[in-house]
Amino acid sequence: MVRKLVVTVLAFVFCVGLTIAAEVSGSLSKVDVDGGKITIKNGKKMTTLPVAIDVKVKNDKGEDIKEGIKSEKLKENVDVILTTSGKKKNAVVTEIKLK
Repeated sequence: MVRKLVVTVLAFVFCVGLTIAAEVSGSLSKVDVDGGKITIKNGKKMTTLPVAIDVKVKNDKGEDIKEGIKSEKLKENVDVILTTSGKKKNAVVTEIKLK
């Protein structure tokens, strides 16, 4: 009985560790639709991240933008919050929210 509990807890911790998500906010600097990358500026720091094929793009009210990454609303100097999945070097943007 104790063995089953320990195995279950370890499996849960392992699975949670694999699905790490983080949010990065900043001002949009560049969207590379063909290359599948987005660059934001936070203060003096520029961050470029790959974008998932099925990335969700939402307006400031939380509503989906149908055009996705090709939307004209994603232009330079727009404040955004990027939600990423994966660890630092393997992080991929899964959602873009306009502020």
